[in-house]
Amino acid sequence: MKIEDAYRKEFSMVAEELSADPENGLSKEEAHKRLKKYGRNKLEESKKRSIWELIISQINNPVIFLLTAAAILAFSFGDLPEGIAILVVLLFNTIIG
Repeated sequence: MKIEDAYRKEFSMVAEELSADPENGLSKEEAHKRLKKYGRNKLEESKKRSIWELIISQINNPVIFLLTAAAILAFSFGDLPEGIAILVVLLFNTIIG
């Protein structure tokens, strides 16, 4: 059952196209028939992701790889403040992302 551009039409016209009474809705018979035909009006539940899957999805990014390499290089050249700053940004991105 598809109603084209229902938002543009008058309420009474949409109700008529849906074979629904504007005051009382669908009859019990019609509601039962549509329930059998279309099923319940229920959203699919999405799979819950573990904390590790979320963290991996956050760090699996080319920009994150570049920043990690920059932090390693900063530490290897003895530039401690820059290395720490980059790690803080990476940690912040992982937490809020």
